[in-house]
Parts: sequence; structure tokens; C-alpha cells
Amino acid sequence: MKRNNNAKPDFRSSGDAWDRVKWNGWGEKGKYYELDDKGVVTLYPSGVQLPKLLSFVKEVVQLEQLDDTPSFEVSDLDIPAPHLNSEFMDEVTSYLHANQINTENMARVSHAFGRSLRDLWRLRRGQVQNAPDVVLFPQSHEDVVKIVNSCHKHNVILIPYGGGSNIVGALEPHDPLSPTTSSSPPNRRTIVSLEMRRMSKMLWLDKKTNTACFEVGCLGPDLEQQLGREGYSLGHDPDSFQWSTLGGWLATLSSGMQSDKYGDIEDMCVSLKVVTPALGTIITPTVPRNGSGLDLKRIFLGSEGSFGVITQAVMKVHKVPPVKEFHGVIMPSWEQGVKCIETIIRNEGGSAMIRLYDPEETKLSFSMKPGAAPGSQTAGQAFGHFFSEQMSNVIKKYLEYGRGFDMNKVCLMLVGFEGEKANVTHQKKQVFKQVKAFEGVWIGQGPGKSWYEKRYDLPLLRDFLMQHGMWVDVAESSMSWQDILKLWKEVKEDVVNAITARGYPGWCGAHISHSYENGVCVYFHYASIVEERNGVIPNGEEGDDLRVYLAAKEAATEAILRNGGALSHHHGVGIEHVPWMERYFGVEGVRLMREIKGIMDPKGVCNPGKVFELVQGDEGKKEDSAGERFLFWSLGLNDKNNGSDNRPSGEAEHGLHNVSGSVGRDFGKARL
Repeated sequence: MKRNNNAKPDFRSSGDAWDRVKWNGWGEKGKYYELDDKGVVTLYPSGVQLPKLLSFVKEVVQLEQLDDTPSFEVSDLDIPAPHLNSEFMDEVTSYLHANQINTENMARVSHAFGRSLRDLWRLRRGQVQNAPDVVLFPQSHEDVVKIVNSCHKHNVILIPYGGGSNIVGALEPHDPLSPTTSSSPPNRRTIVSLEMRRMSKMLWLDKKTNTACFEVGCLGPDLEQQLGREGYSLGHDPDSFQWSTLGGWLATLSSGMQSDKYGDIEDMCVSLKVVTPALGTIITPTVPRNGSGLDLKRIFLGSEGSFGVITQAVMKVHKVPPVKEFHGVIMPSWEQGVKCIETIIRNEGGSAMIRLYDPEETKLSFSMKPGAAPGSQTAGQAFGHFFSEQMSNVIKKYLEYGRGFDMNKVCLMLVGFEGEKANVTHQKKQVFKQVKAFEGVWIGQGPGKSWYEKRYDLPLLRDFLMQHGMWVDVAESSMSWQDILKLWKEVKEDVVNAITARGYPGWCGAHISHSYENGVCVYFHYASIVEERNGVIPNGEEGDDLRVYLAAKEAATEAILRNGGALSHHHGVGIEHVPWMERYFGVEGVRLMREIKGIMDPKGVCNPGKVFELVQGDEGKKEDSAGERFLFWSLGLNDKNNGSDNRPSGEAEHGLHNVSGSVGRDFGKARL
């Protein structure tokens, strides 16, 4: 076993991570999409251009020109003064260094939200009334133990903060047990954001058992760099990889792009070390499999900090694969593509990744094909780009005229392979045999290479759209093979209808992102325009775009549950999905979660209101659906609307108002 005695990893080791990312957008400062002087969408500072994207965007959201919808500046923010429990602050200052405690406004704003559309909508409009009161920076497990004990002792809320990439409100400084709102001192509780990213070391690597122990504040690149020095990898690669942490992955049940080969985060986790307020530190067994009673680590996986703070994790790792390839395939239709993937999985094709884009997302993908960066190409590179464009036209004509494909229905499939050369060669034969059987056409590694190079940049496009009069958000779910086609169809229809019913253009696309023996995960993107463009509100009222988004979000969730899908495959619950938890798990299931929290965290200081709603006294035994429904429709709008129900006028009282029935709980009932 090799122990890592380095003080900290080299990757991004200067300064705290929060100070290097945008406070009101995605990713690191200085990296963004914007129009160049010729009106081409360009990624800065690299200069990579997306020459076809703008025309696609204008078409789907029916805009003739882009407008400006700028964000508030930091200097314009009205941030309430921190509400600090003096006894608590005296105690933490006795054992933390001064540089581990920050009550400055910039630190508080940067830890106020995750990166959902609702979060960014509020940040860009200066709605930061719920910022945490203080940010604490633990540097060891022992620091976390002391902080958790102090929060428990002084009844102070503690919200673990990893990379801040969560998009379901898991970082919302919300306190359902306070007698007043979280922005109304002096009666509310002090709120602490526990910034974990200084705890980022690999503590040891055991090459005999292929396991490694980490502090969970590791960002994805930190983790892979430390393993990579020894020739190892975890193989967990979510879209948020660059700006999310191991602790966040564990706490939200994350899933990586190569999960078909390496499994989801719970499959990689061997054991955990967790600090709880009432029970102290819990360490689960570090064994290949535990058959002695409950698997305790599963209680904490997906708990979103509601039971305590994960500080360390032992993870399965593997040697860096010598071969890694990503191939492009064109399928004649979504239905054919789905059948093809199911057959590949059934026949144990062995690919590391299969992504199938429906016709709408296929068009989006091709519109994002990069062009040449001006002034950066040699003559050979320029010819190569020209040749690639000509080949694309040839392939398109072949598909349309030679194979008879309807180009409005074709779907792009990306297939990834990793491993030893002989194994990859065998896997490719197996997969492409099925591709051919379902009339797919291999189009080379170019599309796969393009996707791989820009796979982390898609969230940056959301910032660009919000800056120019549009919005986009996502939904995802896992479902069985028999449910996928109906669920896919109804989610798309219902989301677009929810948007257009309000008088706005709507667009929705989807892709398969993860595959299993019994089903898949489908990931949806949906988009529209914002209410205020160039200072003019064309219809509706101020805040209308957030209401339209919430209506679309509700429509997507309802269609997912109605068709047997999971409430979430990998984004978690946060506060956004709490209103549906009783339907999904049943009253008994939610009560069990509350009872577990009551044992570990009797004062409700650990990230309250996430995963399930907390209510006072005996009412905790039942779901407070009315309160959760109000929260869903009020956050971001209640300041302007006196906390009234903000559902779009005329919206049918379904979904949040209908908590009867069950979803995914037909145990033992076969559907023929």
C-alpha cells in the first residue's frame, strides 16, 4: 500500500477553488462563449468557433436576432448582513485558523446556490437574500468533527459544499424549522456553508486490491491527477467533472459517462467515513462485500448531507486503459437506435459508453461542430478542415440518397471503448455487428473526438443563452426498456406544451446517456426565451420566464413518473424534487428517512429540507405536501409576489396537487 504524503495536489493548487469560478455562471473565470466581431459563437480564450450554432438557436426559439439580458454586477448586489450566533463563532475561532473562516460577501454569494436555472436566474437578478452567514474551510477530518459538534451544540445549520454544481437546490440555505424565513433575523438559525475543497488528498493507494482512499473534497481533475501519477484511474466522468467533487458525487448518487463499463458511483464506493451530530464518526467496513446486516454506506450515499458530512471514502480504481476510442454512428431513427442499444447490452457488447441523440439533439450536436480557429491553422490543418467538411457533405448525401434515410429523423450515436487493445477490438466487432443489423452507418471517429474534446463545455452555452435573451435547463430519469419510447415522447410533448401555452416558443431534445441490463437513462434539454429582452417585457409579467420554467419542470417530472421513470437518475433530490418524494417512495418510505435523520441529527442542523421536508413535532410523520408545493413555486418569486402561489395562471391542478398513487412501487407485479 502506498501512502500519499504530499501536502496537496499540484492541480489548481493556488488559492481556493471558489475564488476561481464564476459567481453567476458555470466554470472558471475567463472561459466563456460569446459572439466574435463577425457574429460567430466563439469559445474564449481558445478561439474555437461554432459557426453553425447561432442559426440553429435562432430557428428553434424563433428569434431574428440576439438580445442582451445582462447579469447584475457584484457591486449591485444587496446582500443582507450575516446573522451570526456569537457563541458558535467564539467556539469555532478557538480551533480554526483565521483563513478558515470567511464572512465576506463574495464568499457568501459564491456559496449561496448551486447552478440550476432557478439558481442562476436569481443570482443574475441580484436575489441573494438567502446567502449563508459564514463559510468555513475544514482542512482535515478532525476539523469537520469539531465543526459538526459545534453546529449541533449551538443549533447552527450546516450545508456541505463540494463543487457547487448541483442543479436541484441541494445547496439552498433553506431552514423549514426556523420560525421565520432564512432572510429574517434575529429568530432564524445561523447558516454555515462547509467548503470541503481544501480536503483534497489521496491518502493511500493499494495496488494489490485496486482501492484508494481520498478526502472527499477532491475535484475530479485533482483526483484523476493523483491517481494518474501511479498509472491508475477512477473512471468516473460526469458532465460536471471539472467542477464537482468526490463528496458531491457520493452525496447525490452521481453517474459518469463511462458508467456502462465502470458502474455508477455507488458501484465504485467500498467504504465511507462520515461525521454525524449525534452518533459521532461512523466508518463502514472496507471489504469487497458486506453480508453482515445492513450495508451502512448506502444510508449515506444519496443523502445530500442530510445525515452528516462524508469526509473520506475508499474507492475502487483501475489501471489507466491503454486504448480509448470514441466512434460515431448514424441510426435511421430513434426507435431503431433504442432497439440497437438494448440488443448490444443484452448481448454483453462491452462498450464503455453509448450515447444516442434523438433527432432534435442530433441537429444540436451537428450545429456545434467546431470550425477553424482564425489564424491558428497551418496550411495542412486548413486543408484537413476543408476535407472534413467535404466528407460530411458526401456522407449526408449517401445517407439520404444511397440509404434512403429521412434526415429529419436520423439520430447520432456515439460509442466509446476503453481497455486492452485485444479486448477493445473484440468489443468493436460485437457492437458494430449490431449497429449494422439495425441499419446504422459508421461515420468514423471524428464525431467521437469532437464530442470528447468539448464534453465539459456544454454548460457554458447556458451562460451564453441567458446573456442573450434565452434559457435552457435539463431533466433526466432512468426507465425500463418497455417504458422508454412512451416516456420520451410524452416528456417532450408535455414540456413544449407547458412553454407554448404561456405564449413562448419551446424546444426539447433528449439523449440516452447510460445503459443497463433492464433499462436506460434519458437526459432531456428544454429551452425557450426570457420575458425581458432589451428592457422590454413582451407579454406576461416580471418573473414570467421563471414561472414558465417551473411549469415545464413540473410537466417533465409528471410525465416521467406517470410513465414509470425514476424521479432522478443522477441529479438527486435537493428541494426541487421533494414535492414528489411521497409519491415516489410512499409515506412509509419518507417517514423512515425522517426517522433515520432524527437519530443521527435530532436538531435538524444537517442541510435541512433536502431529500425530504422537515416539519415540527408529530407532523414529521407525514408528508407536508402543501409546504413543499409552496416552496417549489415561491423560491425566486416570493419577494415580488408576497409569497403567493406562483403557478402560471390556468395551470391544471395536477402534479404537485396530486400526491395519491404510487410510482415505481408495484413490487412483484408483472407488466405484460
